[in-house]
Amino acid sequence: MDTAYAPMHVTVLGDYLGIHLFEVTDDHVRESSQRNYTAKLSLKPIRRLFEEVDMTERVLTLARDVDGDYWLSIE
Repeated sequence: MDTAYAPMHVTVLGDYLGIHLFEVTDDHVRESSQRNYTAKLSLKPIRRLFEEVDMTERVLTLARDVDGDYWLSIE
């Protein structure tokens, strides 16, 4: 399994929460010839928000801007 850490600017429901470090893992074993996911983004840095706010039907967007910075947005 490969692991990387990516700093991302985080915006949730219009509030900018700063830069947080997210773990991203990739493991081909997860696929198991069933078209399962192989990459996983851990939302641990913002886990408490999922306990406080109902995120049902919200849209999570990952993007990289022209400066190479990563952004995670939930609207």
